[in-house]
Amino acid sequence: MRAMGEVEYHELITNFAAKAHLPSAIVFILMPAVCIATIGLLLLYFYPDPNKHWGFFFAYGLFAYALAIGVWGPLAFLRFRREGKAKLTTQASGAGP
Repeated sequence: MRAMGEVEYHELITNFAAKAHLPSAIVFILMPAVCIATIGLLLLYFYPDPNKHWGFFFAYGLFAYALAIGVWGPLAFLRFRREGKAKLTTQASGAGP
C-alpha cells in the first residue's frame, strides 16, 4: 500500500469489490469469523465453568471478536462495492475520468 499510495489503493479495492461476485465474496469475508468462532467453541468445550476456568472468558472474547468481524467485514465490503459500482457507472456514462 505504501508503494501505491492511499488513493490508488482505495481505487483498487473499490474496483475489485465492484467486480466481485457478491455471494462468493460474502462467504469468503465471513470465513475468518467462522474460524475464530470455532476456536472459541473449542475453548468453551475445554473450559465450560466460568467459576473454575479462565478459558471460559477467552472463549466469549473470541465469540465477541468473531461477531465484530462477521458484522463489520461484510458491511465494509458492501460500502466499497457500492462506491465502486457508482464509479464504474459514471465512467461508463462518460461523465467521470
